[in-house]
Amino acid sequence: MKKRHSPEQIAGRLREDFPDDPEMWVSHETIYQAMYVQPRWELARLVKTALRTGRTQRKPQGRKETSTRGQLRDMINISERPAGADDRAIPGHWEGDLIIGANGDSAIGTLVERSTGFVMLLHLPGDHTAATLAAAMSAKIPEIPEILRRSLTWDQGKEMALHTAITEATGLPIYFCDPHSPWQRGTNENTNGLLRQYFPKAPTCRFTAPASSITSPPNSTPAPENASAGAPPPKNSSDYCQTRPHSLQRPLESKVSNSAEVEIRLGGFVDFVCARSTRRIAAVADVVSTYAESYAPERDFYGPMRRALLDGVVNGDDIRRTHDVCGSCSAKKREHYRALADGWQRWRKGKDLIVNPRGEDWCQQGLVVRAAPPIIVRSKNHRDLVWLYYKEPELTADAARIANRIIQLSIPSEIGRPAVLDVRRAKLHRMGSRLPKGFDALLNAEVSAFSSLYEALSRSA
Repeated sequence: MKKRHSPEQIAGRLREDFPDDPEMWVSHETIYQAMYVQPRWELARLVKTALRTGRTQRKPQGRKETSTRGQLRDMINISERPAGADDRAIPGHWEGDLIIGANGDSAIGTLVERSTGFVMLLHLPGDHTAATLAAAMSAKIPEIPEILRRSLTWDQGKEMALHTAITEATGLPIYFCDPHSPWQRGTNENTNGLLRQYFPKAPTCRFTAPASSITSPPNSTPAPENASAGAPPPKNSSDYCQTRPHSLQRPLESKVSNSAEVEIRLGGFVDFVCARSTRRIAAVADVVSTYAESYAPERDFYGPMRRALLDGVVNGDDIRRTHDVCGSCSAKKREHYRALADGWQRWRKGKDLIVNPRGEDWCQQGLVVRAAPPIIVRSKNHRDLVWLYYKEPELTADAARIANRIIQLSIPSEIGRPAVLDVRRAKLHRMGSRLPKGFDALLNAEVSAFSSLYEALSRSA
């Protein structure tokens, strides 16, 4: 706490530093409760100094029902916000609020992008009335690329009385949280708490310098790479602040003979390798949930595109089929599918493709991975055995090597050499002639981490 780390950062760091020792873990709520137990005299001063908020008592949650805040006209409730904003998979969905100075005399506007944590500050000279905020947002938001202006979520404060004018000027639709529900824009709430370290509630709270010039206050840690995450350097704890719960459904069925044996497809394991820190929990939770119930086509997000692509390769009309499926899919899928169709078209041009009829299992430490590369690319000198990666996050070099290594160990070399295609980006990752030193040890460690986490989550399912 003397280093100005928040309880949430401390809790997250303990899990990273002692991953195999749960007795060393503690939740941020436990830290808060320990600090707020009757802080008096010198202890109260130490609590006030240690916490960014400067409080010696917890702030009561909620407001009285007799609140005098008026109802804004023509509000669009958060329930009507696009579903793509909820899973943070697509950037462009923002949350906003004000950081108010002492006595309400000054304020700074904050905008936080939900997927990346990118923060923009709004200079509000003089006051923070609806007209002042509307002018600042109408000037600032057009600096954001149009493709990243999908939605903005705000609370029902009177400063947004001119929200319709803002939408008309910027083209950014604005959605409003339910009353007394700050958790509906939790990313912004968390970010504002971190920004208080740099903009304390002094007599004036004004933004007078570009965000890039903000310096650390005395006796504080250096500014984190991701301000909304608030991670103590050098490790990034954005995942601790934005971890979302995943519902684990029915217990595993007979596909897993015991808790140490896991049978998955290559994609589930590569998703885990791509994920960072506690987001790996979400990746494994998705695998557990998938194998805890029978396959449902409606839950297979990329199923229609995958079928159109493979059927098209067989029939020689894959370009037409992939673009046709973009026109017939739901609005939620359309942008993803178009990116895939465009990437496939760029990569596919001039290539001789056939569908690979076989797949093999690769087993290591009780982890059984089904490796089934669906495409073979033929040329004069070689044949590439290509596994397709569809997801939004870019495939990392290590994840591509791991996928290629599993294919190499599973499929006979005479069929083709391993390769992974990041379809969205039309980027092919081939198996190098040499693996980095210690790479198989890295793969072994990844298998062990996946299996341990899978075992723990499947027990709690």
